[in-house]
Amino acid sequence: MNSLRGIRFFIVFFIALLSISSNAVGQNISSYDKDSVARYSTLSAFTIKLNLPCLIDPERQSLFFASDIRLSSTLTTDVGLGWFFNDWYVRYNNEKFSGVRARLGFKYFYLENRTKARRRVSPYLGVEAKYNYIKEERYNEICRYGCQYEEFYLIQDTRVVMGLAAKYGFHLLLGKQRKWFFDFYGGLGYRQMNLTRKPLPADAEFLERGGWFLNRPGRHETPDVLLGFYFGYRFS
Repeated sequence: MNSLRGIRFFIVFFIALLSISSNAVGQNISSYDKDSVARYSTLSAFTIKLNLPCLIDPERQSLFFASDIRLSSTLTTDVGLGWFFNDWYVRYNNEKFSGVRARLGFKYFYLENRTKARRRVSPYLGVEAKYNYIKEERYNEICRYGCQYEEFYLIQDTRVVMGLAAKYGFHLLLGKQRKWFFDFYGGLGYRQMNLTRKPLPADAEFLERGGWFLNRPGRHETPDVLLGFYFGYRFS
């Protein structure tokens, strides 16, 4: 049910985002002659940007940087690397949640050759691959000796997450020189998580708790909804 709600929300958001972007592009094109700003290309040599939603995520915070690197007048590659540094579910000193996250994608800026330079909105279509490697140590309840009693035991999990998604977004350029920008995006794709767990003692049984796949070792496949934005700086 949560996945269906997420997909429905993404479809509504995608339509709204496309409408806003198209209106903004149209306004910039129509005011082309009124704009006194010099002709700056919307595709610079490279950018550096910070994913703000990852930093302020209410559950698990991560620091994630990325860069758009120009390949041609309309095409860039988008590479990113970051790490998780906090989890609000950590309750005890020796519980841990840490890992790395990486992204690699390509973007096609389909209006770059038509109205290069003066507009502030530069839309794109893209594809993105993701990779997360997460180590988690958390106390949970297990039962021992045929469930004669229960105890808290430190569960050690390793999660490897991979995925591929199509996305749509736009760069909103700021300032007179168009150096600062927001990169808004939304997308939909496929995600696969492989969860492995350090074996429990021979006499122990793990009590399944949590979500529909949260605590189950194995491979789990789900839809992946992308929704967020970066704030960054462009280098010529």
